[in-house]
Amino acid sequence: MTQKEGPFDFSEHELRTLGHKVVDHIVEHFGSLETRPVSRLDRWEDVQRELRVPFPEEGQDLDLLLSQTFEQIFSRSMLSNHPRFLGFIPSPGNPVSVFVEALVAAYNPFMGAWHEAAGPTMVELNVLDWLGGLIGFPEGCGGQVTSGGTAANLIGLVAARHHKLGDHPPESARVYLQPHTHRTILRNLRLLGFDSAQICELEGDGQGRMDPGSLITQIGRDRKVGLHPFCCVATAGTTNIGAVDPLDRLADICQKEGLWLHVDAAFGGASLLTREGKELLRGIERADTVVIDGHKWLFQPFEMGCIVARDSESLKAAFQMEADYTDDLESEIKLSDYGLQLSRSFKALKLWFSLRLLGQKAFREAVENGLESARTWQRLLDQEDDWTVVTPASLGVVSFRHKRLHDEGHRKLVKACWGSGKLVISSTVLQDRVTLRACPIHPSLDRKRLGSILSDLNEIARSVTE
Repeated sequence: MTQKEGPFDFSEHELRTLGHKVVDHIVEHFGSLETRPVSRLDRWEDVQRELRVPFPEEGQDLDLLLSQTFEQIFSRSMLSNHPRFLGFIPSPGNPVSVFVEALVAAYNPFMGAWHEAAGPTMVELNVLDWLGGLIGFPEGCGGQVTSGGTAANLIGLVAARHHKLGDHPPESARVYLQPHTHRTILRNLRLLGFDSAQICELEGDGQGRMDPGSLITQIGRDRKVGLHPFCCVATAGTTNIGAVDPLDRLADICQKEGLWLHVDAAFGGASLLTREGKELLRGIERADTVVIDGHKWLFQPFEMGCIVARDSESLKAAFQMEADYTDDLESEIKLSDYGLQLSRSFKALKLWFSLRLLGQKAFREAVENGLESARTWQRLLDQEDDWTVVTPASLGVVSFRHKRLHDEGHRKLVKACWGSGKLVISSTVLQDRVTLRACPIHPSLDRKRLGSILSDLNEIARSVTE
């Protein structure tokens, strides 16, 4: 491309050429997604040799650079929005949001203050209102759109510490969680200065959920020896098996004992769109803070996490900052006062736009399809001689094992699937055994497609067992 005047000035024709080439590739990508390999395994040395290279002093040819981007960069990544991506928690984003992200990048609004982005701020507040209503929070709830569940959970834990322990938490502080709590919660707690002695991992109930009886017992023991219980971290949709902690019962305990109830619903929170999800997550409306990821089951591209507090002022009290150079930005609301970031991108537009364009009904049907797809996957496994279901379908997750494979064989099977490009599954450890897991929540999945995926899995498994 020929540059004009300044180093980043281009003619309208040159920009249109670049834009059309990129848009055409995106359209082609979505149109051919099911025919593309969902994954590939590459050697570190090969990728480094091709891509970890010096930057040129002079610019390169556009077509050559785009070709390298498509063929050497994006081709070397798993397609988490592919229907055959069943591993981890997929991110089956919708195409509408992809194009909206381009608009956000073009306008580049600063989301730290009202005066710099009045319209975008109101859209984010609108999205937070919708999420608060989905959770069942009262008027006055609010929060912030973040990069993902890790940042959103950290914000909730900061609020818990601030309101229950003050600015100087005592060494006696205790926070409670369970073995299937997402590991980033532990990292967040370490970042907040809590050591392992202050983090109590309770025994589960045998079904991947927190045991309320264990929580009550442990709180009593801790108080007797002078410890200071302040927070319970519950999970609505564990990554391992899709389990949901007994939120209503935990809310009873937290209310009685004066603990902050934080719910990590990064994955499972979107199920509140459905009648089934509302029943499974009953009690979530009694939490103090809740996290929901838009880039999981709300079908948005990375990055989008959300923290919603029952009382938005609880976040503001923990995060509001003052500085001379921000005096000009004082207004009725600054979203940067409700979380970690001052400089923030406009992450809410993609969800707002796709909800407006497609309607809540489309999202509800997509989530319901994921719930049913997991049950279908379980039924298909039950019909096979070589597979055994370890944990049944729960919030879109099924765990299972091959009857003729030991632990190392299951790990080899996962990598063989990735290397084949035909499907992605992942593994975990349950009851000291390596266990496979699938999360078939892509909205285009049906029994026929799932049957085809299982046929490919059977073929790959035979190559591993032979």
